[in-house]
Amino acid sequence: LAYWTNLTNYRAVFSFKPTAKSKASLNYNFLLANEDVAETAVLSGNGKVRGHLPQAKIEYTFTKTMSAYVLAEYLLPGNFYKDQDPALFVRTEFQIKF
Repeated sequence: LAYWTNLTNYRAVFSFKPTAKSKASLNYNFLLANEDVAETAVLSGNGKVRGHLPQAKIEYTFTKTMSAYVLAEYLLPGNFYKDQDPALFVRTEFQIKF
């Protein structure tokens, strides 16, 4: 369905710790298809560039047993897909360990 075996990812990562309890990560992913595919309702069939996927993640540790993060991803689809509309994904997680 998603052609995950037909994927090459070139990735650059920059992360830093603004405080002792926090961490920020900025990632850039350039996604390519290894092989040509036939045209479908989703896939264009005329390109190998899957797109650009910048990501930002902020993590914070409240205590030894409580932590949280916020993750944001912004997909800019390439010519591998018919639909060229960008997509935003945001996720947050709060974790308690016991």
